[in-house]
Amino acid sequence: MERVWTMIRGCLEILFPRACVLCGRDLLDDAARRYPLCRDCESNLPRVPGPRCSVCGKPLISEQVLCMRCRDRRFDFDSAYPLWAYAGAVQDLIVSYKIRGIRPLAEFFADRIGEQLRSGDPAGTVVPVPYRRSKLR
Repeated sequence: MERVWTMIRGCLEILFPRACVLCGRDLLDDAARRYPLCRDCESNLPRVPGPRCSVCGKPLISEQVLCMRCRDRRFDFDSAYPLWAYAGAVQDLIVSYKIRGIRPLAEFFADRIGEQLRSGDPAGTVVPVPYRRSKLR
């Protein structure tokens, strides 16, 4: 019977995490949080700094409008405008959502994308990107 309860608790933890997925801080005292990410970790997510490539959205190190990768290539999209740099904590969040299956993070991502769209920043169509080709439907 203990084994059954352990499995149930594990499933509930995936569906309704009580700790920040990045730092592990207990979120029980922050009942207003709708997603498993503490305020400190959320406020420290690294924004993409300064000028960006007009195609891929990566930070530019020169005064060009395109990064080295995008200058000589053609893409099937016009431009990309990432909310954050895909590294460190942001990468951990995306892996937690896509690989570990922590679905409450979907609401966090949706809220941030909504804020970006409402702010008037140059974000157009939002497209989810599958983790691997086998996940395409």
